[in-house]
Amino acid sequence: MIRYPPCPNLPPGAARHNGVFVPFFHPKSAQVYQPLGRKEPLQMPTPPIAKQQLLSVAALCGELSPLAASRLIPSQSYRYRVLEELTKAKLLRPYRRDQVKGHRLTRLAKNLLTEQNPERYAALFTGSVRTNGYTSELSRRLRMHRLGEVLAMMQLGDVAIFPDEKPDLFGRRISPAASPRSAFYLAREIQSMGDIALKIKNARMAGVLLAPSHFYLVYNTGNTLMRWAPASELRARTLLTEYIGRRIGHPAYAGQNAEALLLCEDLSLAPTLFRSRGGGKRQLFFLDGTFDHMHLLSNNAQGDVLFQILRKPGVSSAFNTALAGTLYPKRQIGNFSFDALDEAGRPVLFAWDFDLVRIQSFYSGLCSRELTGAVIAFDFQTGALQPCLGEKAEIRPLSLERTRRMLLL
Repeated sequence: MIRYPPCPNLPPGAARHNGVFVPFFHPKSAQVYQPLGRKEPLQMPTPPIAKQQLLSVAALCGELSPLAASRLIPSQSYRYRVLEELTKAKLLRPYRRDQVKGHRLTRLAKNLLTEQNPERYAALFTGSVRTNGYTSELSRRLRMHRLGEVLAMMQLGDVAIFPDEKPDLFGRRISPAASPRSAFYLAREIQSMGDIALKIKNARMAGVLLAPSHFYLVYNTGNTLMRWAPASELRARTLLTEYIGRRIGHPAYAGQNAEALLLCEDLSLAPTLFRSRGGGKRQLFFLDGTFDHMHLLSNNAQGDVLFQILRKPGVSSAFNTALAGTLYPKRQIGNFSFDALDEAGRPVLFAWDFDLVRIQSFYSGLCSRELTGAVIAFDFQTGALQPCLGEKAEIRPLSLERTRRMLLL
């Protein structure tokens, strides 16, 4: 072990063990100091993929929210370091207004990204598109933040989000027989549909996700009730279902209606979403029957696992089949949603996918028939489900970690 002489000018917070100076990360500069009290720092190289992810998502959404940045780089110290390096390089600019923080691309960053990949970025930084303009209005900024959080989940789930990585479903270059791949299309990409886009322009969706066996309209409500226009959402579901089914012609989409993915910051919002009636003017979110299935996902690592289960073909049905094998076959008790019967003859609902529509139908059916039942859900969902169901249903938790290992996710 190399020993160094005592050094009176150690940087604050430095560690010393048995007379040995230990190099460390300075909490502010995130730099490693050399021994013997030298002032010149050793710069630790940052892998370019972390910077590229932040810049790419910021380019697509317009302004990167703190939550989106934390999703792409979970480590707080490492995230602060990367953001600091990008800011010093004049590629990102911190922006704060109305007590809402974010990061925006600088003109230098836009030029560099366009030179690096013109096919991907040129259209984002030319003309009057929202990502090329200056926006200070709070409502528009929050929509950009919500979009960035959706894009972060898609990127972590290995979903194609860039135009050059996916078929141009809403443009002119795709043939009707093209096979779909896992891809996410932003709402502004749908604007090329012409007359159909005008009919759904008031819909609050962030975009459309095409998975191998299902397709979803994706929403992000954040940490509060989002605005909701039932007529516009119904038109969007109907028109996009017809358009995607006709345009792609994929057999897996035949006869399917679009489902919905609803993202939120935390599942503690679930009871509020479940009980909402739309507010006084019915302009806020409520379960109005627009979708047959609406899955609530938390925007965190637990939501990522649930997202992978829903997106991969055959995994959901195989998982439900395994759960049904431990219970009794379903008998017709009434016209409400449930999946099996337990040993006491009570209806059981598989709620691990947090389908708000089916949970509401299950709860209403139990209340109207004065029954009690059971719900099978993941362990991280029990705290959100209990206030929704009260004493009408027993919650039986599943281990998310064991399920993830079993399904090889």
